Amino acid sequence: MSPPRLRFVMHGSFILPVLFALTALSPLWSNGIEGPGNPRIGRDLFVGKGCIRCHSIGESSGKKGPSLASVGMGRNLYELCASLWSHWSRMNALLVRDKQPRNSLTAAEFRDIIAYLYYLNYNSESGDPASGEDVFLKKGCIKCHVTEPLEGAKKQKPGRPVYEMVQFQTPVNLAVGVWNHGPGMFRTMSTESMRWPEFQDKEVTHLVAFIRSRNGAPRDSDMVPPGDPSRGQVLFAAKSCVSCHKYGIKAAPAPNFAATGKVASVSALIASLWNHYPKMSEAISTSGVRYSKIEREEMADLLAYIYWLKASGLAGNPAAGRNLYESKLCSSCHSPSGPKASSAPSLMRSEATDSAYALLAAIWNHGPRMESLLRERNIPWPSLTGEEMRNLVAYLRK
Repeated sequence: MSPPRLRFVMHGSFILPVLFALTALSPLWSNGIEGPGNPRIGRDLFVGKGCIRCHSIGESSGKKGPSLASVGMGRNLYELCASLWSHWSRMNALLVRDKQPRNSLTAAEFRDIIAYLYYLNYNSESGDPASGEDVFLKKGCIKCHVTEPLEGAKKQKPGRPVYEMVQFQTPVNLAVGVWNHGPGMFRTMSTESMRWPEFQDKEVTHLVAFIRSRNGAPRDSDMVPPGDPSRGQVLFAAKSCVSCHKYGIKAAPAPNFAATGKVASVSALIASLWNHYPKMSEAISTSGVRYSKIEREEMADLLAYIYWLKASGLAGNPAAGRNLYESKLCSSCHSPSGPKASSAPSLMRSEATDSAYALLAAIWNHGPRMESLLRERNIPWPSLTGEEMRNLVAYLRK
């Protein structure tokens, strides 16, 4: 069976057979941020470990489990842990019923599989030039940017002509444009009493498709692979983004990118950057933070990093986790710290809670034993939400 391909498509509905490689987990991922694995390896594991027998990537027709193409769209790592936990009993029952092998998985293997699933839809939307032209007109872009060379003594418009924008190969270039040329654009629009337009996620992709259709640029960048999130983290500090967007600090002057909230694609991130630019620009000018330009590769790395921050999520609440540990009857099998007899290992500061990936591996590999113990005690398999899982892990780590 041919493995499912990663979809980094700009135009059309075809799937490109090109995979990207991200760097391995490095010490850069600190402060509770758990970095991504290698999607290419994850793709092979998804097939080799038999996940594809029950879960498809596209349509779920004929499969026992749901399609996993949308797994990374908005869910953080601990929401994925909670989903695996809550559905594990049913999944295992189907494997037993159909006499299917249940292959074990290590934390490192889960890290690669999750990276594959999480970045699968990073840029899966197809741009439509006709829809992009409609956006171009309705959002007022035509007021500053001409689409065809002007004849005679007609007044040239202040913005760069669309037919000259040959660098606009992907939505990432739009992010570079708004960041590097935003100050001048904003001043011009303010002088002309023009309203700063706002874009929806897909409108960004359509707009770039329209620009490409008018500039004659070679179509050599249909694929839009993510940048390197590890390099993106370094740039996040070097470009002073961290001065306003602080991880894990509620009182930060700008939104915490690790907070819960769905970001379905890179286009959604770029739409958010565009829509909030006026407010960001004002905050930067009053804060004294140096405004530095960003190159195309740097922007790709920054966006990949911000995209992954959604996966890390916010830190849990240990006090709430302690209450859950008792109410969900975890202590009936796992003693808190080991002094009393227990039928399962203590989870306090356990290797199983070192990372979300280790937790996924523990749930998957030790599920049969856990289910057996619960049946012996006549305890139903407890369900957990993503927030509950995050709080529970925070308690166990402390």
